[in-house]
Amino acid sequence: MTSHLEVSQCSLGDWEKAILMGYDVWRQVEKNRGGTLVVDLDARLITYL
Repeated sequence: MTSHLEVSQCSLGDWEKAILMGYDVWRQVEKNRGGTLVVDLDARLITYL
């Protein structure tokens, strides 16, 4: 399904890390009823502020 896309190069570990980070920041946004997310595409990080 993704063989023609850049994401096909990602490992299962990469996907797992991305999903877990996404859920983590989503829980923080919900808990605090909003907030700011910082995404660093080079470092492959998403952070809640």
